[in-house]
Amino acid sequence: MKRDNIKIRQKSEHSFEASIIIDGNRIYRNAKTPEYAKARLKEAIERNKKGECITRTAKLCDAMASYLKDVKQPKVKATTYDRAESTFIYHIRDEQLGRMQIGSITSQDIQKHLINQCKLGLSASSIKKIYNLLGEFFRYQTAIRTINNNPMLLVSMPHTSNITYKIIVMAKRLYYCWKLVCVQENFGDCI
Repeated sequence: MKRDNIKIRQKSEHSFEASIIIDGNRIYRNAKTPEYAKARLKEAIERNKKGECITRTAKLCDAMASYLKDVKQPKVKATTYDRAESTFIYHIRDEQLGRMQIGSITSQDIQKHLINQCKLGLSASSIKKIYNLLGEFFRYQTAIRTINNNPMLLVSMPHTSNITYKIIVMAKRLYYCWKLVCVQENFGDCI
């Protein structure tokens, strides 16, 4: 009788994790019961035997941190790596996108993240750095077959001029409202 090398551990009171090493990569599946976790992992093994890609379930923040350290850092100059790492830390890691599993991220999620970063007032060059870093990361993940398709293929760079214009208009309105209050309250030339 063949024995599976599936390891099951209890992660928390209500969660179990099944894991196995396939082609040098450890694959995890989580579930509420150990039986269901093992069944999900066996399903992934069967898909691997058919030649399908096993979608990775790691969070983007963890996967990108290891990508930067293991893949990007040895290939580029220190300053280029520092810029990529800073972009990751300040604009991706602690955001909603950074907490998502890389296998479940869609083009709409990434597009929404870029637009939200524009609305925060980031410069076009900062948005471009985020866009490029995510593009490199997802191309790499697709090439090593940890995800089935590249969600960055349908993402377009947002036009920051429209968003910046709206922010400037809002700032001007606030300025004129403040000036109007100063005149009405006889503060004189308060600006």
